[in-house]
Amino acid sequence: MPMPYTLTRGPLLTLLENALNPATPNEMVIRDNTLASLRAGDPLASIPWVTSAEVTSVAIPRAPLELRLDEDWLGFSDPPGQRTTGYWVGYQGDVDAVLRQGLIRAIEVSLGIPNTGSPESATRAWPVNVQWKCPNPYFEVWVTWRRHTADGREGEVTMLIATPPDRVNRLVTEPRWPPAPPTGVASAIIPLEEPIQATDGQGMWLVTHEHHLPGVCDLLVDTTGERETEVLDVTPGADLLSIRELDSNTWIIPTPSTSWEDSGPVVVVAPPAYAGGADPARSTAP
Repeated sequence: MPMPYTLTRGPLLTLLENALNPATPNEMVIRDNTLASLRAGDPLASIPWVTSAEVTSVAIPRAPLELRLDEDWLGFSDPPGQRTTGYWVGYQGDVDAVLRQGLIRAIEVSLGIPNTGSPESATRAWPVNVQWKCPNPYFEVWVTWRRHTADGREGEVTMLIATPPDRVNRLVTEPRWPPAPPTGVASAIIPLEEPIQATDGQGMWLVTHEHHLPGVCDLLVDTTGERETEVLDVTPGADLLSIRELDSNTWIIPTPSTSWEDSGPVVVVAPPAYAGGADPARSTAP
């Protein structure tokens, strides 16, 4: 579940979109059952978006999706006394409740039903777009929508999952050079070529400077509280400490003085799916 760019979708969120936008009667039943399960408090790791064959076939770094979801995202395996949730840097909160309510509300808005209302009373089936934005100061979900016709039958819903940074990924500072894919996934040709025309059913293009230079003093924080906080200089030109050199209890937290300096020409890139780009191969979009 990578987040190397500040806005991502990738194969997993593409499959989540498919689940929220059923195309057959059977898929509609699955979506409605998922809504009931979310409302009932069933574990997020047990819903079809996580357990389906399509999802389990996606290459996930380090562990299967259900473990990554429970441990890294929801913090269900946090040791006693840990002052942060999961692998989110500098954040503590009920991620399960926020994500669950965001999914519930996205489905309800799509169907035009009130909170706790029955899907059988749906007046519409607006498509739902899902994006992941990171880093954010805290974990939150935004559900927005737009009606396209006066009768309300046509419209669109956007679900934006905004999360704090995690202790595994760092943002890409050269957009043309995404990180390597998980084991078993073919790497895109790099540097990424500029896209010319939008021909796929879905896509994501990034428009930005060619280079992002960090100008920041980070804090090295020991989450066990056994060592003092240490200031790390990662201003441009300084020797950068790889986050993979740190033990699991030491996290890098950007201070409020974080700044970035862009340089180079403005480029347009289409991040590969394994780095958070849209994945036409797994989308049911026409």
